[in-house]
Amino acid sequence: MAPDVVIFVVIACHFRNENELCETATKRLDEAVRIYRSRFPRKLSDYIPLMYFLVTGHCPYEKGSKNLDELMKECLVRKGIRATRIITSTGFGIASEAKAVSEQIVRSIPNHSNEVIIISSRWYFWAAGPFWHKYARRNNLVVSMARVRNTGGWRTVVIYLAYAIIVRTFFALGLSGVIEKIMNKFQAGRSEGFQFNGCA
Repeated sequence: MAPDVVIFVVIACHFRNENELCETATKRLDEAVRIYRSRFPRKLSDYIPLMYFLVTGHCPYEKGSKNLDELMKECLVRKGIRATRIITSTGFGIASEAKAVSEQIVRSIPNHSNEVIIISSRWYFWAAGPFWHKYARRNNLVVSMARVRNTGGWRTVVIYLAYAIIVRTFFALGLSGVIEKIMNKFQAGRSEGFQFNGCA
């Protein structure tokens, strides 16, 4: 059965400065809009199924500044996506955003067959992919992953490779809940401020 709602989930990366997205985040948004326009070439309101963009990054550059997800939404609006079709989400790390987004989709758009297209960098999915598959199964979502190439520097790639080895080892041992708690605790500080350079 074909889905009656399609949701483009765009994963945030980091800030270039307090009020500007980094190059990686911008590339992910560009790719999301490209996929949307190639798949649905007419204007969004002409279509059934319904379509939404959901952006992550519920964390500020520093306390009191805008969250990444706010800047992501503003960028999509500038690219011609209607604000009423853009959802922001809680969650701000490899594990927490997979859980938060999956559960939010079920709450916000209940009683529908939902197709979820997650747009992010290849290295992000190395570590986050198992969490997305876990929560997609739990919430009966059909999930596909659109991998954006040529993002992130060598430092970020190495860090996410290390994350991936650890995460996938815990999953293989049947300890997904344990590594989820570890990652959430490790990345919890992002809610207070996030200045890591994901393009380095």
